[in-house]
Amino acid sequence: MAALFDGSSFFLVQLSPSQSLLIFVSILIVNVGFFMIWIYYFVIELRTYLRNSYPQLYIVIFLCCKKEKYLIHKEIDEHNNRMKPMINSISELIEYLKMRKDFMEEGLLCQNDAEFKENITRFTQFKINDEQKLKIQLKANIKSKMEADTNSLMMYTLSRTKQTEKRGGHRG
Repeated sequence: MAALFDGSSFFLVQLSPSQSLLIFVSILIVNVGFFMIWIYYFVIELRTYLRNSYPQLYIVIFLCCKKEKYLIHKEIDEHNNRMKPMINSISELIEYLKMRKDFMEEGLLCQNDAEFKENITRFTQFKINDEQKLKIQLKANIKSKMEADTNSLMMYTLSRTKQTEKRGGHRG
């Protein structure tokens, strides 16, 4: 039996066993969900703490003693930290341009701002040039990756050929 308080008097509410079970199961599911989410974020924080404070322990526990993976993770983190100011600047610029666009659409700003138009034109030209450079760079990266894959395939084939020659001929 549950009681509800309404200022000056109590209201008694009788719950059936199925209603009590439903409330119990709901509370249990919510608590288990909260606990699972808490554990997930705790492990993320623990990994970050161990990676920064105790790298050897981090390598043993989370990377199964694979130091190469740690070095890769460390390099990625350093790269992200170097890029963070640039990414933040880009995010701020995007927010500013969205705000400026909204103001112009609502008629709150004069659309004849010559300096703003000139900067937008320059930025548009920069975007076009950057996209062209990016296409060239992506093509070069794809080509070098294909060459690396071809070279590794050739090295594998060559090593297999040498192995069969050492054993005394072709397998077949």
